[in-house]
Formats: sequence, C-alpha cells, structure tokens
Amino acid sequence: MKKSSIILPALLLSSAALSAQVTNVAMGQEFAELAAHQGYASNGFSAYQSYKSGQINGSQFFLPGWSKGEVVTIHKEVYNEDLQFIYDKVRQELFVRKKDSSLILLTNKDEIKSFTLKNDQNEQFNFVNSKFFIEDRPEVFYQLLVFDSTGISLLKYIKTTLEKADMRDMMKVKEGDVDDAFVDKNTYYIIKPKSLLTPVQLKTKSLRKSFEELGINVEAYLNIHPQGFIDEEYLIEMVKHLNK
Repeated sequence: MKKSSIILPALLLSSAALSAQVTNVAMGQEFAELAAHQGYASNGFSAYQSYKSGQINGSQFFLPGWSKGEVVTIHKEVYNEDLQFIYDKVRQELFVRKKDSSLILLTNKDEIKSFTLKNDQNEQFNFVNSKFFIEDRPEVFYQLLVFDSTGISLLKYIKTTLEKADMRDMMKVKEGDVDDAFVDKNTYYIIKPKSLLTPVQLKTKSLRKSFEELGINVEAYLNIHPQGFIDEEYLIEMVKHLNK
C-alpha cells in the first residue's frame, strides 16, 4: 500500500460542506471545550453548541483526545505520517489534523476503507467502513474486534446518543445523578467470508442461534467455558478459539 504524508484532497470534505454539517449538529460541551483549546473557532469550527447541563457524563469521542493512527482509503493509500485523529461516535465522523496544528479537517467517509487509532498505552483500535458489509444502511464505522480472513470475524457497532438528565426521576435526583450523559449502545456482528453480517447478543441462546446460522456448533466451547456472565471479552475469546 502506498504511504503518504500528504492528505488526499478527496479524503477531506470541502470547507463549505464541513461548516454546514457543524452548524446543523449540536456537538456537546466536551467538543466545545476541546475546540476552545485547539483553535477550532479560528478555522470554521465556531458553531459548536453546549447543552444546558453544566456537565456531561461519558464522551462522544472514542478516545479522550487527539491520538496517533492511520487511514486507509478505498484506493489503498495509507495516511499516517505526522497526523493525529479524533473519532466522534455520535456523528460517526473522523477528524484529522497535522501534529501541533490548529487546522482541523473532516474526512470524507466515501473515501475511507478503514482507520486505526492508538491510545497512550499504544493499544490499537481498528475500524472499517460499514459500506463494505451492508450497502443499504447509513454509512457508519464498525470496530473490528477479531479479524480472520478465512474464519470468523467479530465486529462491533457503537451507537452513542445523548440522554438528557431527567429531573422528574426523584431517585436519580436524590442520588445526585442530574447530568446529561453520552450513552453507548453496542451491537455485535459475526461474519465469515462470502457471508452476511449476523447479529449476536451477549446471551447464551443468542450465541447458539447466531453461530448456527453460520454453520458453527458452539456447544463444546460453552460446555468447557461455563458462561455465568457473557461479556465482550468472553465473545472475543470464543471467536478466537473457534478460529484455531
């Protein structure tokens, strides 16, 4: 794959398109505060709106700040040198800037095949464009939890929404839970080569049913690994084991 430190023009939306999108979407206090410290206002990012609550729990971003990473385009070009990224889970948008630059640009989803982000511990998170799996749904990004070119791959779609504080819920008010919050709803999918995405829930019955649709019997694994509580890590280890 071709690597480059020059950002492909097609990978970025025009300034006019970017301004229109930002103006029409309430970005939240956290992004507004980030913008204030990163020079957004002087570069067309002056339309961020804050919510009524003084604080917002959770985050609309996958990682808390700008991070290292790379983008792979549909043309197999790789962009990573001297670039930083931030992924907005609410709008399913990836922003990019040059390191130490105040100029922030919005990437064009149509040009993105995949992208990766790295946190401060150098842990890598991989994302792929949903259009390579389902063309008739809104274009979003799936986190790739397990990838196997000949076996089972596991993906996660993170849908993040803002839930306003309910001041009528006296129990929450009594407990001091009076802030708005960004809440993640995770949907998991498994897929084999030349098959369709199959949704799977973190429940024993769903695991059996979903894997059976792919022609895979998971009874042996479930018997060897008692599933008192099934979480994301259990599902990841299960898929890895089935791929051996």
